[in-house]
Amino acid sequence: MAPETSGDEPIDPRLVVVTSDPLNAETRLDLQQGIITPNRLFFMRNRFPIPRVDAGSWNLSVSGEVEREMSLSYLDLTCHRPSSW
Repeated sequence: MAPETSGDEPIDPRLVVVTSDPLNAETRLDLQQGIITPNRLFFMRNRFPIPRVDAGSWNLSVSGEVEREMSLSYLDLTCHRPSSW
């Protein structure tokens, strides 16, 4: 059986997979250390299967009642620090 994945990345094996399709996984209580949960151990809740996208051609268009229309690539969204564009 293939390991559970979130998109193209395998999820942390320390998470408890409740359902695999759609993927729902949770953190074991014994892994909690204080009030901060590391990103890799944060719970996952999905109502639908995780879509696969072609990162090279996918983009997000922002238009309509906005001050400035823009189109952002997948790379734009994943490789830059948050800011006011």
